[in-house]
Order: sequence, then structure tokens, then C-alpha cells
Amino acid sequence: MEKMITVETGYGSQRKAIEEIVLKYPLWLRNQVREAFLAEEEGDYERAEGLCVQILDQDVSEPEIRMLLGRSYFSQGKIRPAMFVFSDLVQEFPEEELPRLYLGMCQHGLGDYRQAVRELEKLWPLKEYHPFYYAAYGDSLQQVGKKKQSREAFRAEIAVFEETGKIPSPVMLDGAYENLLYLDIELGNGEYHNDLESYYHFLERIEMTEEMQGYLAGNIVYLCGQMSNKWYRPLFLELISHIKEKNYLTTDDSVRVLDSAFSSWESYQYHEDNKVNSLLETWLGCVHERKYSDESMLDQDERDRIMVKSLAYDWYLCQYYPEHEEELEYIKNRYPHTYTSCSGFLDKVRTDRQGMAGELLEKLSPFAKNTSRAELESSMHIAYKAAVRDRKEPVYVYDGTESYTRMQPKIGRNDPCPCGSGKKYKKCCGK
Repeated sequence: MEKMITVETGYGSQRKAIEEIVLKYPLWLRNQVREAFLAEEEGDYERAEGLCVQILDQDVSEPEIRMLLGRSYFSQGKIRPAMFVFSDLVQEFPEEELPRLYLGMCQHGLGDYRQAVRELEKLWPLKEYHPFYYAAYGDSLQQVGKKKQSREAFRAEIAVFEETGKIPSPVMLDGAYENLLYLDIELGNGEYHNDLESYYHFLERIEMTEEMQGYLAGNIVYLCGQMSNKWYRPLFLELISHIKEKNYLTTDDSVRVLDSAFSSWESYQYHEDNKVNSLLETWLGCVHERKYSDESMLDQDERDRIMVKSLAYDWYLCQYYPEHEEELEYIKNRYPHTYTSCSGFLDKVRTDRQGMAGELLEKLSPFAKNTSRAELESSMHIAYKAAVRDRKEPVYVYDGTESYTRMQPKIGRNDPCPCGSGKKYKKCCGK
């Protein structure tokens, strides 16, 4: 069986390979073949697709043109047609890497992760580096629960960057780092510090465009969920502090995410702070939820739930405030990001506590149907007394199927710290 001529545009000069393919065609078709490959090289995938279809309509079925058609489909997001093209090529050329690689990436793009793993693992390790292979393979492995193998794939992508300094796609490489760091935490493998330093180097190398700021903010949100691991909390604070110090995030949306991350980190701290009681903790949580929830993603019932709970706990604060000013001052000094979100409300309470309480009851009234103002106020006082008596509850983590309190085996005080510092847990993240 004749071996395919490989043309991968965008990664060095491919003109020689293109001309080699062109010579396989009759004279009257050569210009059209050349134009098709050059259209891909220029990023005009729609034109490349059209030219390929015209060439194939001439009863010409050279594999390089079919491969080009598949890539043109793929680059336009036409994943299913691309998959059919690559599937046929894999059947004809089972020893060729590229058709199978693209077939696996198509299956990944369609969410068929198990099949993607079956195809892509046949290529591991690649004979020749190809961008997006490791990312697609790593994500597919992660989706089917093979975390250790997934980490190996993402690490292989990053190793190419570390060895060559080349960045084929900042977005793709950023995603590889995001998943690598997440898996380091999940696995507790002691590699997080080294991989984070590599990520910092990558961030220094790239232009922090608005698009990349969006991806970096997304990484913060993704890794924020790992603070259920107590040992990771100081490392998360280190990460977001570094990002703030470098001033990477400047758009309104990304700055909002960074502020939310600091507030989230503080929420774990004041949950374990005996000087912050259950009422204050719940109120601060309501403030955070009200400020940072994306209402466009919530249905009306959920928006109403957030509103009612926030109004109720604001009203409780009006009752609680007079004899507990020192506790609010403590929060101001200890948890500045959290306090910033509620300082405006507290200023109003200081100025006119009774007026603010009355205003909050007015806002609550529409949610308490068939209830008079006096009855509502009376029930609020009863609920307030219960809220003052409440004790803090353990933090439960929800994984979408069941609640649990710990994601990994308990770390002993004298065990090596999972962060990879080489110190005992009690001398490092477990302080």
C-alpha cells in the first residue's frame, strides 16, 4: 500500500510536500490541488473544502486530498463529516498516525471519550509531536476516570513546551496546565509546586489578551473547587496572590472572578474561625452569593431563594449589630475581601438601623403572601433568635451524585505534605 505524503500546514514550511503531492495529479488538475492546500495554509478552510470536493468529483481519490478535506471540515467545526473522512482513511491506512490522530480528536470533540481513548492510546507515545494530541487524549482519559494516565498525557504536552519553548496554541497549552494542576491536587502526587512554577513561566511568555484573561479566570474558578482539600487552601491563596501581583487580569469580568476567589478563600477561613459565629457566617455567605451569582444561569425559583435568604439575613444583621460591632470590626480586619462586599450595607445600618430594617421588611413582604406586616415582623424575630442559637455545620462537598466530607484519605500530621515541598504536613500546609 502506498504511503501517504504528510502535509501539516502551520508548523514550518510545507511547500515542498505540497509540490510533491501536486505532481501526482494530471496537469489540468494541478493548479486546483495547489490552490486547495494553499487555502488551508492561509486559514481559508471553507475554500479548501470547496476545492477538495471539486477535485474528488473528478473521480480522483488520492488520500492526501481526502485528508485535506477532513482537516478542512475539522477546522470549521464540522466534526461529524470530518470523522467519516478520517474513519475511511484509518481503514485504508491503519499504520498512518495522522488519520487515526484526527479520528480520535473527532471522537473527543463529539463526546465519545471511550472510543477516543481506544484510538488515541494506539498512538502513545507519538512518533512525531502533534499539537492537540496530548490535550485531546488527556481530556478523554480524564472523562473516563483514568486520572493518572490523564496527567501523564497533559504532562507530555507541557514537557514539549519546556524542552523547546514553542507554544503552538496558548489556549491549548493553558488548558493543559489547568488540567495538570487540577490532577496534581486530586492525586496528591507532590508535583504541584514544580508544575505551578512551569505554569508561571508560561504565563510570563504569552500575551495576556482579553481571550487569555478569560481562560485564566476560568482556571481560577476550576481550581477554586479544590479548596475542599484543606492542604490546598494556602497554595490556592499563593496562586491568586501571584496572579494579582502580576496584574494579569484587567477586564471587568476577570477582575470580578479574582475578587470572588479571594472571598471564597476567606470563606473557608472564617468557617473554622471561632470568632465568627453561625449567623455571621451565613450572612457573609449570602453577601457572597448575591454578589457573585450569575443570575442569567439561574431560574426564577433559585433567584427568589437567594433574594429571600439575603433579605432575611440582612434584617437579622440589623438586629444583631448594636451589641456586636466589635465582631464586624474583626471581620473587617481579618477578612478584607469579604468585608468590602458588605461595607456599604453596614454603613447604612450604622446610620439608620431601624429605617434599614423597615426597608428590608418591605422588600420581604411580597414573598410572604397573606401575611400582615406585624405578623411578618413577629415571625422574623422568632427566626432571628433561632439563627443566633444555630451552630456551625461541617462543610460538605457535593460531587453531583452524593455528599461527602473528604475526597481523599485523611493526611496524618507527620505524613509528607501532598504539595510536594518535602516537609511534614504539620510543618507545611497543615499549620
